[in-house]
Amino acid sequence: MSLTISVVMPAFNESRTIIESVSRCLETLDSLFIPYELIVVDDGSGDNTVTLVDSIQNQHLRVVKNFQNLGKGASIINGWKKTSGEYVCFLDADLDIDCRGISHFYSRITAVDLPVDIVIGSKTHRDSSVSYPFARRVQSRIFKLIVRILFGLTIQDTQTGLKMFKKKVLQDCLPSVATDGFAFDLELLVIAHERGFSVIEEPVNVNFNFTSSVKLTSAITMALDVIKIKRRSIMRNAKR
Repeated sequence: MSLTISVVMPAFNESRTIIESVSRCLETLDSLFIPYELIVVDDGSGDNTVTLVDSIQNQHLRVVKNFQNLGKGASIINGWKKTSGEYVCFLDADLDIDCRGISHFYSRITAVDLPVDIVIGSKTHRDSSVSYPFARRVQSRIFKLIVRILFGLTIQDTQTGLKMFKKKVLQDCLPSVATDGFAFDLELLVIAHERGFSVIEEPVNVNFNFTSSVKLTSAITMALDVIKIKRRSIMRNAKR
């Protein structure tokens, strides 16, 4: 039987949360009663993240190991290369986002009344439940403003760590993504927008647990990546 959903979960030094995160995700996917797989990508963790994931006995669970730290984007791409599902979901491993949103995202991306290619979580959606530190809220709003100005995206939130794609979107767009780090999500959505794929934003439940590997020191790297993404976008559009 062919797989319906593949979930790719990048993880870096997530030993404190990985057991619960994987268990919750498997429980959610079981409740859908459809063929699925969960692929955890260990991004060269220095703790026992891999050992803990390997200890979980589940036929739907697979582990991909980066033997050095490559970044979130590279980890997702490495995981995606191993997927077999018709729909592919990206989910952060830090428990900030309620993985039960996968069920709702699946119902939206498979709906026949309003066909859509990509479903992304949005912290700014009116139905989202968000518990987030003030500093992160400010940082997020500044980033959204910059994205809107530079890329003209109508998307309100490119960075929330729960997204679902039809397989054809990733087959078309991922080969053109050059960002390895946290700006990976932005570049993927920019390319999808340029190629005419449809995107909708859906509510998520977010409870910031202060376990994310995104630190304030990543802001400069993120800014440089955004500039590079803009440059590549200009070059692609100039070739049209």
